[in-house]
Amino acid sequence: MSIVSIDNTDSSITWTGSWESDMNPQSPAYNHTASGSKRAGDTALVIFTGTSITVYGTITHGINISKTPLSAYTLNDDPTSGSFQSPHPTTNLYRQIFFESPTLPYGTHKLNVTDMTTTDTGLWLDYFVVTTGMDANTTSESSAQSMPQPTESTGTTTQTRSNWWIIAVSVVVGGCAILAALALSIYIARRRRLKQSEVPITQTVEPFLVQPSFHHQELYLESPYRLSGTSGKARLSASSSVMQPSLRSVQSVESYSLYASSLNGTNVAAGSTEHDR
Repeated sequence: MSIVSIDNTDSSITWTGSWESDMNPQSPAYNHTASGSKRAGDTALVIFTGTSITVYGTITHGINISKTPLSAYTLNDDPTSGSFQSPHPTTNLYRQIFFESPTLPYGTHKLNVTDMTTTDTGLWLDYFVVTTGMDANTTSESSAQSMPQPTESTGTTTQTRSNWWIIAVSVVVGGCAILAALALSIYIARRRRLKQSEVPITQTVEPFLVQPSFHHQELYLESPYRLSGTSGKARLSASSSVMQPSLRSVQSVESYSLYASSLNGTNVAAGSTEHDR
């Protein structure tokens, strides 16, 4: 519960008539000031926001006073709100309650104070105390709770939109991950298929063929047979090296073929000689 004090010097109070202000640093009045009226009909209007209001004033002491001040209070244009008749004090009384309103619904209200009598001592108003009905934090919480339903719907819509964004991002990321995994699987399968289809290549060493040279080469042959005997007839006898003919110079395949042909001819001739014998 919050309480606000409104001094008589506050500009929010509307004074109508011949009110006078008294300021005395030694006075026990609130902020050492008070406003007084000595003529009937003077008014003071206070507009406030809250649930109740209380009026405080000063009752002055007087000698041979025939009547005391009378004040009327009209709350929210209700003339039967209340009144206050000052007593006959033997000394001045400060910060006295002149009017106290009942508890009102929270909102803006107005209180009108009217001086009903003309007196020598006067009607002195000191300050007003307004009860707002709730403190600042409670006011904020109450305001937040009393906000219309569309505000809550807006918050729900915003939260729903945020959830949709999260879902969309999750779907995109998950889809990318699936595509990446699929692409990797295809790549691995193709690599395996290519490895299985590869045929081992056997390297064959081709011989380096030497082209035969047709330059003239002298060929010396040593016959495996020699002549023997004394009767004038020649007899051929096989040498011990008949099976291993020697080549003095064989430098090509073609020359070796000529040598083989000559050897075969010699064998034929030797056969004929042996037959004649």
